[in-house]
Amino acid sequence: MRLVIAEKRSVAFAIAQALGGVRQGDGYVSAGGALISWAQGHLVELSDPEEYSDMPWSAHKWTMDSLPICISSN
Repeated sequence: MRLVIAEKRSVAFAIAQALGGVRQGDGYVSAGGALISWAQGHLVELSDPEEYSDMPWSAHKWTMDSLPICISSN
């Protein structure tokens, strides 16, 4: 079974409806072999622009080949 975490309740229900066979639980919905739950707001946010200055792609324009840009914070 898969767990999908959506940003908010309405998005969780939209995902569940797209998967079909929606069943509501306490704090989650299940649909299409997945449990879908939600947070109460943004799950990810961008860093401040100055935190990207030492990245290899920051000196030039990015291209589709350089995506996705993933930065791990330690």
